[in-house]
Amino acid sequence: MSLELVRLDHDVPVDPDMNEMSLKPGDQERLAQLFSELEFKGLMPETPLQQSEPVREIRIEQGFPNEFKGAAGLYSISGMGSCLYDGKRAWTSFDDKEALNILSGPSAEIIIHDAKEAIVRAGMNGMAVKAGFFDVMLAAYCIDAANNSVSLETLASSRLDRTVPSIKDFLGSGKNARHPGLVPDDEKASFLARARKRTF
Repeated sequence: MSLELVRLDHDVPVDPDMNEMSLKPGDQERLAQLFSELEFKGLMPETPLQQSEPVREIRIEQGFPNEFKGAAGLYSISGMGSCLYDGKRAWTSFDDKEALNILSGPSAEIIIHDAKEAIVRAGMNGMAVKAGFFDVMLAAYCIDAANNSVSLETLASSRLDRTVPSIKDFLGSGKNARHPGLVPDDEKASFLARARKRTF
């Protein structure tokens, strides 16, 4: 039986179209995303997608403004830091309370991925949340409830055709992973600002 399964059938009619058999460029974004998910770090440099679009220099300021008015994207990674980006400049903070304080401003309209987590953290720190929110994760769920992959990286790729560097890409994984506390602040600030800018 197994011999029957592996035997090639030479009598199958095939009408080859040489144009369809020609080598075509691959989907570099999908390949890079797959390599990232499977942690094929050694193969990543072979994909020219490291940045699908040039990232302009971002003016990064340390510390959040005391009072913020208007719309801005907030990107926060617990234990690493936060970035607030208004389309022109980025503010970074490694102090969780300072970053969450932006949520108490009634004139702020915050675009965030997973507002629930930020609201819970603010409440645990005794902060009243008064800012308006647009929760990207909730919106993605409302658009396609059957899709269980609502990470910021996946949403940016599928909805914006942009590649957002993941925390795993930045810190590494396994025995070579870096602890966020040991990464220099300027390096963390740059990562947070680039990730926020590419999704805003």
